[in-house]
Amino acid sequence: MKKTLLTVLFIMVTALTANADSLVCDPPPVEQQVTSYSAYDNASLIAENITPQADGSLKYDLGEIDSGAHNYTAIACNIRGCSGMSAPFLLPSIAGVPSGLRWIQ
Repeated sequence: MKKTLLTVLFIMVTALTANADSLVCDPPPVEQQVTSYSAYDNASLIAENITPQADGSLKYDLGEIDSGAHNYTAIACNIRGCSGMSAPFLLPSIAGVPSGLRWIQ
């Protein structure tokens, strides 16, 4: 019973995290040896020292995104310094919270 419960819990957690919104990029050339990334939303730093994936690419979990437009950019760093800002990725506005809910007879 305990093993079954743990298996179900693992599947639920995997399903929930698999649908998380993530900021990603293509793997850079191997010779660039990226050591970290920084991510920005509307020119404000949202995360720094993000560890690259095994292939050198960026994958950053954005968590729950609030409503409004988001303009994401990133920079890559290695032992020699950091790159310029990436081209922006615009995430259009997410639907806002419904308002004016009421019961009508």
